Amino acid sequence: MWPLLFICLSDLPQQLPTNPTQITADQHELQAFALADLGAATSSGSADWQLSTELALIGQQRQWQSRLALDSRFSHYSDDQSVYVRWNSRLDGFGGEDNSHAVMSWKELYVGYRWNDSWLTEFGRINQKNGVARGFNPTDFFAGNAIRAVISQQPAVLREQRLGSLMLRQQWLGATQSVSWLWSPALGSKTDNATFAPDWARSNAAERWQLSAEQQLAAGWSLGLLAYQAQGITPDDDVNRHYGLNLSGALNERWLYHLEVASGEQPLWRGSNPAMTSTDMTSSRRIATGFNYSLAIPLNVTLEWHYDEAAVSAEQWRQLMASPASWQHYMQQRQGQPATRQALLLQLQSQQWQLGFDWSSLWLHDLQDHSDMLLTELTWNKPEYDIVLQWQWAPGPTRSRFGVVSSQLQLLLRYYI
Repeated sequence: MWPLLFICLSDLPQQLPTNPTQITADQHELQAFALADLGAATSSGSADWQLSTELALIGQQRQWQSRLALDSRFSHYSDDQSVYVRWNSRLDGFGGEDNSHAVMSWKELYVGYRWNDSWLTEFGRINQKNGVARGFNPTDFFAGNAIRAVISQQPAVLREQRLGSLMLRQQWLGATQSVSWLWSPALGSKTDNATFAPDWARSNAAERWQLSAEQQLAAGWSLGLLAYQAQGITPDDDVNRHYGLNLSGALNERWLYHLEVASGEQPLWRGSNPAMTSTDMTSSRRIATGFNYSLAIPLNVTLEWHYDEAAVSAEQWRQLMASPASWQHYMQQRQGQPATRQALLLQLQSQQWQLGFDWSSLWLHDLQDHSDMLLTELTWNKPEYDIVLQWQWAPGPTRSRFGVVSSQLQLLLRYYI
């Protein structure tokens, strides 16, 4: 058990009624592309099932590909609301000239029991989210490499699309605070690419513990700290510990501020030689901080700075870009983490912009190799369906941080069943 009690944002069940002052990580995900890629049904009915289908045409490198998806969500409660079950999965079928395949992402399936107004116990596959930042979440320790089907480069979509981890989670909810504890076992070390495989190696490669809590402060501010431990994540089976902090709140009616900081051991790339193939564990800091501004017109602007001390320096990155094999090895090691140390995020979002349209745009700029990625989207919302036009632009060298992501145009039709 850790010597200190760390307080952090608790990931509360979305369906359970909670105190209005309790802010979860999901409530901070006011990000672009949420409607376009998450596939969440918006029916106002009380049906246990929420189903939606998607048909997408993707233009990439002068070729057109298709994607057909079925997103299914299920939640059910006992008559006294004490027992509940939740299911969340997505089946994506990709079609192309060279590669046609289907992938099921089993994101969540868990049962819960509400002992009273304060105590909850949950067990099953849960997508545990931590953090208040928008683009990079240093305290989101359960992110890892848990994505089976990449349907977007938008951080909010990647966060939702990943596989949940099998875990036991215990939560206590107070009037202005919450505490949670969870344990997740190690279930596998080799990924399984079969269509319907649970793929436990992506979500449960190591035994993990987490203790977290949240305290609501005065004037709408929220403070959180978190402690996390993983066993067997490195070849020598060492214990890996991380500690984190989340702080968010309103500076005034228009300005919001958020800070997310984590410290702990990460693989550090040590590459004084041209091969650049050795790694080691070292204590490092990770930071994401920024502001959100709401204009008088329906437009929100977010500016955020990302820093990860475990990533390579500018000189090491230049050496990697000159060595394709070493660069590929390093990028595989950094899956789920920033490839370079510093980046900027600028996000614009406007809902009900004109005639029922939503518009959003996200720009990411790497401060070491100066590569960029721009994602912009226009969505026409109707009760039964959405029509979405997405454009992803990623100029720069192929082995730059964002240049590796190819530019593409996507037309998507989503129908809610």
